[in-house]
Amino acid sequence: MSGNRKSKRRKIDREKPSPANIPTRRFSALGWAALGGPLSIVLFLLIFGGRIPYLTDYSAQEAKKAAEEICRFGKERMRTSQYQAAHTMFMEALKIKPDLPDAYINISQIYYLTGNIPQAIEWLERAIALDLPQKDLLFNNLGLLYAHSGDFPTALTMFERALSSGMKPEQVYNNIGTANLSQRNYPQAVEAYRAAIEHRPTVRSMYYETLRRVVAEYYGDEELEYVYRAAKGQLERGVMDEELAVYDSVSVFRFGRSAHRQAELYENLARALELNGEFDEAMKYCGEALKTKPNSANLHFQLGGLYFRKMKLNEARRHFERAVRLNPKLNSARLALEEVKRMIEGIREN
Repeated sequence: MSGNRKSKRRKIDREKPSPANIPTRRFSALGWAALGGPLSIVLFLLIFGGRIPYLTDYSAQEAKKAAEEICRFGKERMRTSQYQAAHTMFMEALKIKPDLPDAYINISQIYYLTGNIPQAIEWLERAIALDLPQKDLLFNNLGLLYAHSGDFPTALTMFERALSSGMKPEQVYNNIGTANLSQRNYPQAVEAYRAAIEHRPTVRSMYYETLRRVVAEYYGDEELEYVYRAAKGQLERGVMDEELAVYDSVSVFRFGRSAHRQAELYENLARALELNGEFDEAMKYCGEALKTKPNSANLHFQLGGLYFRKMKLNEARRHFERAVRLNPKLNSARLALEEVKRMIEGIREN
């Protein structure tokens, strides 16, 4: 029995690894030096990094680039309607760079697209509160949000601010007209729509608008600072006639889609004039709009209604018939056509 215990003990002893085979942790002066180098750099940055302009600027630049990259991914999510994922990314970008306008603007857009207008307004107001070189487009969009929520007085205030901060007058005047029309301020709507027509884009105005957009877009972009400086310098010294000579009327037409846009302005003015009781002027601008949009059922219906008010029944019938042919589902035009036919028939019988 004792012999068996001794043999087992000897067997266990033989299986034990020798000290030379057991891994051990060895610390050397070289290892501590290798570890201490990076640690000392980190400690140095923690203590002095905020006091050295170069290091502060470098970290700010890196933060800006990282936040902008996150925003780019957020926009890709927005394009595929992944609004929650996009919202999360924009919020993460703001954690890195709290004064990034693009993040605030896109969060506002997400809330607008998901129907939360109050939050859309709040986030766009946060963007406007930042130090931006140009806020006209933001004021204009904020005005549209207020108009969407039914707060037309505030919407008008925002449009006026957009007008005073450099935005293309035609677009802002058109928005002012629409806001006044919604409030049944018909004389003011007529005045604003007339101003929109008077301020239609020209080669010069579109050139200035492009320069302003470049200045706003490239503000703070170090890689494209030379583009920013060139555009800003041209804005400050003014644009000369010879610089505009290279743009012909065809280019302007394609760039601004001026004819189609002009027809829309005429149509808006005609509607406001009709509601204001100025039927002859309304007929004039409705006819101008039809020159560019001859196949618009709504315009033919509107012009038919104006002729009907003037008791020019044959002209009214002609436009109502055209409206029904262009859009058979336009029941209001169909009913109006039936009514004017009955009136014409009654006149013939009498």
